Amino acid sequence: MNNVFILKTDSDSADFKKKLNKFLSKHCKDTDSNAAIFELNETAKRKAIEIIKN
Repeated sequence: MNNVFILKTDSDSADFKKKLNKFLSKHCKDTDSNAAIFELNETAKRKAIEIIKN
């Protein structure tokens, strides 16, 4: 992967995740690329936030 993004949202809606997956699937199909979504546990979330802050 050339780019890594961390997306933070306060939405707990399963619909949000479904729509994000749908968008990425279409984009990847249209651009012949790949994407992966990883959900972080609490420890990983804290570590990611600390990295972003610095």
